[in-house]
Amino acid sequence: MGSSTPEGFGNYYAWGEIETKDTFTWETYRYCNGSNSTLTKYCNNANYGYEGFSDNLTTLEPEDDAAYMNCGVGWKIPTKDEMQELIDNCDAIETTHNGVNGRLFTGPNGNSIFIPAAGQMEGDYYFTCNNCYHYWSSSLKTEGCKSAWFFSSLRNITTGTLIDTIQTWTRDYGYSVRPVGVIQPTIHTNEATGNTRNSLTLNASIASDGGSTIITRGFYWGTTENDLTNYVASEQATSDFSATISNLSANTVYYYCAVATNIVGTSFGEVLSASTNPPTIPTIVTNAASIGAGLTATLNATIIDDGGSSIIAQGFYWGTSADNLVSNTESTGSEYIYSSIISGLSDHVTYYYCAYATNSIGTATGEILSFKACNCGGSYMITDIDGNQYGTIPIGEQCWMAENLRTTKFANGISIPLGDGSLPSTASRYHPNNNSSNVSTYGYLYNWTAAMNGASSSSTNPSNVQGVCPTGWHLPSDAEWVQLEDYLSSRSEYQCGDTATNIAKSLASTTGWSGSTTTCAVGNNPTNNNTTGFGALPAGHYGGGSYYTFGEQADFWSATEYDTGSVYGRCLYYNNASVNGCVLWKRTPVSVRCVRDN
Repeated sequence: MGSSTPEGFGNYYAWGEIETKDTFTWETYRYCNGSNSTLTKYCNNANYGYEGFSDNLTTLEPEDDAAYMNCGVGWKIPTKDEMQELIDNCDAIETTHNGVNGRLFTGPNGNSIFIPAAGQMEGDYYFTCNNCYHYWSSSLKTEGCKSAWFFSSLRNITTGTLIDTIQTWTRDYGYSVRPVGVIQPTIHTNEATGNTRNSLTLNASIASDGGSTIITRGFYWGTTENDLTNYVASEQATSDFSATISNLSANTVYYYCAVATNIVGTSFGEVLSASTNPPTIPTIVTNAASIGAGLTATLNATIIDDGGSSIIAQGFYWGTSADNLVSNTESTGSEYIYSSIISGLSDHVTYYYCAYATNSIGTATGEILSFKACNCGGSYMITDIDGNQYGTIPIGEQCWMAENLRTTKFANGISIPLGDGSLPSTASRYHPNNNSSNVSTYGYLYNWTAAMNGASSSSTNPSNVQGVCPTGWHLPSDAEWVQLEDYLSSRSEYQCGDTATNIAKSLASTTGWSGSTTTCAVGNNPTNNNTTGFGALPAGHYGGGSYYTFGEQADFWSATEYDTGSVYGRCLYYNNASVNGCVLWKRTPVSVRCVRDN
């Protein structure tokens, strides 16, 4: 490069420099800070980099390629492998041209090039001889990045013949450059794979990069062969590449061709076609029912896949036998998540149901699930032996009292003594915060002996422990509290923020709580509490001589022992967002909530 004749030596360049110069040393080298251990580009070893620099570049970029920058697009310095290709595929002889020694390479096609023995520059000294062939490649010596690969011919001292080889030497030397031409890539479009109703994976192969790095690769596509206006890029920097196109129409033919670009230009592959799959019936999931107030239930479902065709009908089949779902209830809600409310159910009767969805292809049904109807919530009230009435609330498949228990007797009529200030092991009840006027709102506080009424600990679901509860109701086990928590945590409408366990506000009453600045805590903006209707009140507890945490804490018994002296319970705190599984001392009086028997 830089010569106007085949035998001319042309200009000399340091590796990675695009201009010739008079002196070739590390002090004058473009990409270092004065020495071979202070490289500032093309360095894959921090020991050679300036202040530990490394960039892992191993091939000259176009802006550092003297052939590209001086000869223009379509030319570059050949890589090490391309120089080896010249050696391996051509016949070479030692000859002269216009009196200049050199090597004549002749290819299989009969074309020849003359490579003169142009010597090299070391510092400001020009060194030449009849056997000096030094031509830079664009490839860095990766195991010693202060050096790069170059073409050379060495004379065998025994035979006297020249041997063409690729060697390495330090980048600061001035060597000749013989540019090699670059052409556009050669690319082939391949058959599509992974066909679905709404997506295709397009494939291609780059047969040749044209001698230059591929800059972009991808596909043009469309619904007609002559109008491929859509483009999708491939993220794969390999000769075989692919890209997926989505949101397509089912059972439709699409046309596509591969495209690849290097520094010379863009090449296109053949135009091929592929079809998306035809529609199918929908895929649908029947979800758990929600028991509503007044012998109603909400049936729920999710359409996972519409089958590639619009949904034209959806709803539920239901009845009292899994083998005979005779009722058809149309749905309400969005197309893919929907529900239906059914009413007029019979108390304590098991109902079976499954979701269905219909598109233009046909109807699909989900799994058959069941629930037990329960007369709970709304105007349904229960009455204890004292004549106190309590509201009820359905939560999931459970029916809970919506108020704290305030009976003075067990269901068999036996009185529960009022506590005298001690903490006896016998059944006792206490006024919340030692104030009898609190009972109508907060209920009584009961020790565990009173709550259980002589029953043994139970960890089953249901507990089957009536305890102090009215007939037809029972004291919940720890497992039943867990069932309540799991249901609330699974439904976003009962969660505060994005945390599934932040459910305490959904159970806590809107009044009576101390204030808190903690986001999602029970006492923070309490007007947003009680989305379940459970209405937990902070009645606190009695600790022997003193009443504690009134206005700050709601504690509830379970029927499940922790050990001989304590019991699993549930505690809500004014400054906390979750329902806490707490351990309560058996003699500590706390609130009672009852669950309806199945």
